[in-house]
Parts: sequence; structure tokens; C-alpha cells
Amino acid sequence: MSINAYSLEIIRDPIFEDYFKNIQLKYDLPVANVYIVENYDVNAFVLGNNIYFTKGMIKHIKKEDVLKSIYFHEVGHIHHNHYNSKKLEINSSKKNKIYNNILSIGAAIFTGNANIGIATNLSIDQSILNNLSANSIKYEIQADNFMIENIIKNEINTSDLINFFDTMPESNNRFYKSHPTNKNRVISLKKYTNFKKN
Repeated sequence: MSINAYSLEIIRDPIFEDYFKNIQLKYDLPVANVYIVENYDVNAFVLGNNIYFTKGMIKHIKKEDVLKSIYFHEVGHIHHNHYNSKKLEINSSKKNKIYNNILSIGAAIFTGNANIGIATNLSIDQSILNNLSANSIKYEIQADNFMIENIIKNEINTSDLINFFDTMPESNNRFYKSHPTNKNRVISLKKYTNFKKN
């Protein structure tokens, strides 16, 4: 989901923020500030060492174990330093885009055919996009694995999380995938399903 995270209004909720400080202590997790933001998309994300839940996500979550599990996933991004890795990749892709433009113009001039320049540009752009997409999915899988490790270690019930992913719509962006499919996430979770009642 693509939203301009820096333009979102943060809603300060001391009870919500303290809840996650207690979770960090209880489960021995990296320290992170956790905030609610004024947005109705169903989303949670990390910027630096801060975790943000949209109002839409909070409204969509019905069970505490789902909230904890999604929080574990977001902490996984912090644990693996994905935010800084993504920043480096984006900066690198910007440089690659400049080289791509120069190469495409050179190909068009060398061949005397603008279509070859355009085709070269599109081909290399798609390659850059595919690389960013593959890395984004890799980061999401790492965060999911961190979440699953904490679910197992802390005996969190996963049946409601499976239902959560089952009811979430799949992304229909065919050109850029940033997350594993919900179906694949459910398959992974079912391997570790814990139906104990809390």
C-alpha cells in the first residue's frame, strides 16, 4: 500500500503507546515508539525506529493476539534494519535511473532510432523495479519470520491472524509487488498454528 507517510497526522494516545512499551518489556523486544496515524487504509509501517498503525488497521483488528502479531512483524523490520536498507536501495536506484537515461539516449543516438532508446529505457527501468520489488518481498518475509518466531516463543494464538489475512484484499498491482500474497502468509502461519485459547 502506498501512502505518503510523512504527511500523516499522528494521534497521541498514551494508553496505546504505554501498551506497546509494556509489550516490549514483557517480550524482550527492541525499543520502538508506536503511534496511531490518521488514515483509514489498513496498514502498519516503520519509519526509522518508529512503528505506525493507521486508524484503519486498528479498526480492522478485532483480537489482541492479531495486534501483537502485527506488532511483532513491524518490530522484525526494525530488528533487520530494513528502513535504512530500503533508503540505500532507493538512492542506488536513483543513480541507476540516471545512468539508464544516459544509456538510453546513447542507444537512440548510436542507432539513429528513438524506439531503441525508449525500449532500452523501459527494459532497464523494469529491471530496477523488479529488483526493488524482490528486495521488498524479501524484507517482508524476514519480518514475517521474526513475527512467527515470537508467536511460537510467546505461545500467541494464530487462528485469528489467519482469519485476518484471509479477509484482507490482495494487492492488484501487477507491476510492483511489495509483500508476499496473503495466501502464502496463511500457508506459512498454518504450519505454526496455535489454537490454544488465551
